[in-house]
This record gives sequence, structure tokens and C-alpha cells, in this order.
Amino acid sequence: MTFDPAQVPQDEYENPPDGRYLSQAIETGRIDKDNGIRTIWAQMEIMEGPFERRQYRLWMDIVNPGSPIKEKIGNQDLGKLTMAAGKNTIEDSSEIEFIPMYITLKSKDGFQNMKKAEPYSAAPQGHQPQHGYQQQPANNGYQQPAQNGGPAANNGNQRRWGNRASA
Repeated sequence: MTFDPAQVPQDEYENPPDGRYLSQAIETGRIDKDNGIRTIWAQMEIMEGPFERRQYRLWMDIVNPGSPIKEKIGNQDLGKLTMAAGKNTIEDSSEIEFIPMYITLKSKDGFQNMKKAEPYSAAPQGHQPQHGYQQQPANNGYQQPAQNGGPAANNGNQRRWGNRASA
């Protein structure tokens, strides 16, 4: 078999242009590096419009000993995705998968960044996504555990993502 890179359509795998897209995370994960950096990534897919099914990846350094600014931005971005997914807290990044949300992308210095993440409920009135995607309830069916001091209660001792054992 002969591979000819000139025959590969280049635009299908490039990042989408700057803009606001109805997207969903189709896969998420965590990378722990030897230098102490912990990164959460989200493989996003555009759900409608001219770039439908185009994928892009968001990277969020939630622990970065060498760059407090990157760590702050990473935690803010993860917070935006979490809130756009209708969650107040998450234990694992997979909890934000397959939940429609609006993501605003903006390129800077050759890198594409998430500027805004909004819940699907931020759609203009009467807007329904194409292809039968349905809006999730704001809490995505999650019921708050009873606060009776049992195993579900943590007495307000929330730990940061950077201290968790799994993503």
C-alpha cells in the first residue's frame, strides 16, 4: 500500500474556526506527568451546523507546579465545563460526557482556547438542536444525597481535583 499525504483532506481534522458551537464531550481523561503536572482533557464533538461531527480537544492543567497561571486557567476551564454540564461538583471527568453545551472557541498565538462554556439551556427560545438531541434537565437527573452525616455527606470538606486519585 502506498500512502500519499496529498490525498488526505486537510480541513476535516483542523480545529474549527473561532465561534460558538453546540458541542458535547465524547471522551475525557487525565494525564499525570512526572514533573507534577496533572492535565484533564476533553475530546469534544460539534453537534450541528457546517462543522457537525468535527472534533477538537480541550486541555486543562489542573495542577501545574511550574505555572500557577496555567493551573488557575485550567481549573477555571474545568469549572466552566462542569457548570455548563449542569453539575455543581464532579468526582470524575466522565460525568460531563455526552451532555450538550455551548462552547465558544477563540484562537490566540496559534492555539485554540475555550473562552466560554454555557449550558444548552442558554439556547435562544424555540431552538432545538438538529438530529434529535434532547436537552438534559439542569441537574441531569442527579439527586442530592441526604445530608444526615452518612457516607454521602462530607461535612463541607470538598477536595480539589488536583488531590483526587482518579479522574
